[in-house]
Amino acid sequence: ANKSYLFQETKAILNPTSIMTFLEEKIASLGTAACPPYHLAVVIGGTSAEFALKTA
Repeated sequence: ANKSYLFQETKAILNPTSIMTFLEEKIASLGTAACPPYHLAVVIGGTSAEFALKTA
C-alpha cells in the first residue's frame, strides 16, 4: 500500500534544529505496513501542495 503525507508548515520549521525534530517525530509516527523494502522521500518547498505530492 502506497501512502502519501503532506505537512504544511511555516518557514520557521526550516532551521536545522526544528527540521530535524519535525522529521524525527513524523518518521517515527509512520509505523510499518506490508513488506520491506521501504522508500521514503522528503520534499521541502515547491509551488503548490499538489506539485509537492506529484514530485514525491
